[in-house]
Amino acid sequence: LRFANCGFRVKKVSTFNYRAFAKLGTRYLQGHWRPDVYESQKSSSDWYTEQRRAKRLVGARNIQLIHKPPMLTVLEKHLISGWLAITHLDVSRFDPTQDYNPHSIVITAINRTTVSFHDPGFPPEPNRRVGRKKFAKVLSDGELILIKSQNLASSA
Repeated sequence: LRFANCGFRVKKVSTFNYRAFAKLGTRYLQGHWRPDVYESQKSSSDWYTEQRRAKRLVGARNIQLIHKPPMLTVLEKHLISGWLAITHLDVSRFDPTQDYNPHSIVITAINRTTVSFHDPGFPPEPNRRVGRKKFAKVLSDGELILIKSQNLASSA
């Protein structure tokens, strides 16, 4: 919302249905998330406030909500076209010894074999690299946020 309010064009690609959450609130969340994710989020979230934000998000002019799994090919196409890419995902899926750990990362590069990103985690890992195949699988369950200046926005 902040980027859109500052005149940026925003695309959100996610299996999370913001329209349904704006309308149904916690009833939608219980059906969308696994029980462990629901309980983790429940203990650390203000869902009433988030539902109000979702209602504003759904009505925003500069935000395109794309309700489908994010794909690496879409991410790559937008990076090449000059879009900033931020993902919200469960980074514990890169390391099976960790517990559920959702946060945002900024994608910095994609090549034939890896995806590079800045991970603010605990501890932070600048320029972290993950294999394309593994990253694509984790991304498909996450959320992709693409941001571009209105002046530079192309047909991508």
